[in-house]
Amino acid sequence: MRTRIIWLTAALLIGFMGLNPSYAQEVVNLLPNGGFEDGVMATFGTYGDATTEVVTECVDAAVPESPIEGDYALHITVSAAGANNWDSGMTDGSYTFQSGKKYTFSAFLKCKSGTLEIRLKPERGGDPWEGYGDQVFTMTEEWTEFSVTTPVFTEDVTPASPTFHFAFAAGDFWIDGVRLYEGDYLEPVFKSFRATNPDPEDGALHADTWASLSWDPGVSAVTHDVYFGDNFDDVNNGAESAFQGNQTDEFYVVGFPGFAFPDGLVTGTTYYWRVDEINENDPNGPWRGDVWSFLVPPKSAYNPEPADGAKFVDPDVVLTWDPGFETKYTTCTSATTLTM
Repeated sequence: MRTRIIWLTAALLIGFMGLNPSYAQEVVNLLPNGGFEDGVMATFGTYGDATTEVVTECVDAAVPESPIEGDYALHITVSAAGANNWDSGMTDGSYTFQSGKKYTFSAFLKCKSGTLEIRLKPERGGDPWEGYGDQVFTMTEEWTEFSVTTPVFTEDVTPASPTFHFAFAAGDFWIDGVRLYEGDYLEPVFKSFRATNPDPEDGALHADTWASLSWDPGVSAVTHDVYFGDNFDDVNNGAESAFQGNQTDEFYVVGFPGFAFPDGLVTGTTYYWRVDEINENDPNGPWRGDVWSFLVPPKSAYNPEPADGAKFVDPDVVLTWDPGFETKYTTCTSATTLTM
């Protein structure tokens, strides 16, 4: 709750001070379905040797990640490189670049494995297909946003199109959070339908035997199904033993008398939790949440460096470790073992 108050105060200060361009701001996205949240790829269309599918998961990705914006992303498969990199692509020639304005075209990209090249090209939507500030980028296995900004137009360009070229090589990749807007680049402000921003953070070390779990609700959420436990599979599969109930509050207390796990959280244990967002009046729900985790540290020291049983260690090594739960001081002992 304290964290939320700090963020609210910061937001109010920014409002009074005026928003610096380096901060994330809302822009008017000229693309009506840039996040593919309609469940289809329109108004974009593809051409050439490529297939597309709007998906809710990045299946078989080398780095497992959900869609970066909302609940949908566009999965694209290019079966073979083209003679030219523009031989397959994705385009929407229904816009006008207006005289006296410049535009930014941006998208989040992620490939299934390795790297792939792609061109972002704001262009004239007809012969001679003139580009305005287009660039080739290299996407990786993790979501990364790429953007190009056009020069200021001296005359109207119509039809105009935000276009992707992806016939550089065969491969699988995902596109999400596509934006076309007037002016220079601004960081996106995404409003997810799923629960986000967990506290404790995912993977955190939580040095206490109780916790107040909190999250940012999805934009359509009315209530929240909370799952919590020390077994990942139970939380991930929504087992009855992990289901803690449905509630309207955006926080949940565990490890405290009168709440779940009343005897306290166990040291040395990793706990998993998940929040599904519920709105019975929205046919697109419910929105399943990611499984988050945190570790209550053990009482004894752990995570030694060098690791237990390590071989061929430099004799001048500096020994380090993470202290145990509520450790106030540490006594060190050492032994030398000679292995022939």
